[in-house]
Amino acid sequence: DVEAFAAELAELEPGVLVNNAGINVKGHTAAFRDAYYDRLLDVNLRAPFALIRAVLPAMVEAGWGRIVNVTSMWGVSGNPSDAAYCASKAGLGGLTASVAAEVARNGILVNAVAPGFILTEAAAAAYSAEELAAVGRMIPVGRLGKPEEVAALVAWLAGEENTYVTGQNILIDGGLTRTATQPGTGRYGDMHDMRAARKPRDVADDRADPDPRRPGGPGLRPPVHPRRARRGHPGRRPRRQGRAAQRRRRRSPQRGRPVRRPDAGRPAGRR
Repeated sequence: DVEAFAAELAELEPGVLVNNAGINVKGHTAAFRDAYYDRLLDVNLRAPFALIRAVLPAMVEAGWGRIVNVTSMWGVSGNPSDAAYCASKAGLGGLTASVAAEVARNGILVNAVAPGFILTEAAAAAYSAEELAAVGRMIPVGRLGKPEEVAALVAWLAGEENTYVTGQNILIDGGLTRTATQPGTGRYGDMHDMRAARKPRDVADDRADPDPRRPGGPGLRPPVHPRRARRGHPGRRPRRQGRAAQRRRRRSPQRGRPVRRPDAGRPAGRR
């Protein structure tokens, strides 16, 4: 029971609190069950709030305290079919910022750490080496993170060396959230769909084009529709026009009739 544990924690009067517990249940939003949603919010958001509320009085009285909440990069950038988890982690990030602003003048620093793809024991057991290597290729540093790297950041934020950082949600994801994209999709991949990361990008339409006025910007030429290609789209060789097409071009735009030449229909001797 969260409330019972919070009461026991309040009696201990700790100076440091790290909220690291969390669960995830994936599923399409339209078919997601209320029971799963409630469970996710209870563990990922309600429990950290209850524990923070329990330890704050002692920290305020002592004039010193450190609180670190472990969120996720999916609380910063959404993940498909993971709406409940993303909402809970985004809410934990908001809780971090609010509490940090509330108790900063009491000597209490509150921060959050948002890990990316970390090579935990659970990840190593759930995915093959090829799938994990595919995810590593999407990350700018070229590999998954290590648990000890996350632990080192948490330890620094919770220690006496940190005297000024508060209210932050620090991403530790090898640069993935801010810089990397999955080839061909414009998005970074999901660990539950890592086979898509191995698909080569289709670059058939990425033809060089120095004209910056074209849609898509300089250096890229958008795909040409077949009808536009027949009309002589820029960059395509125009089709040769026959006599019928030439006659249509000579028609009057007002009446749709052939333009009569001044000397047309006159006898040869009167021209």
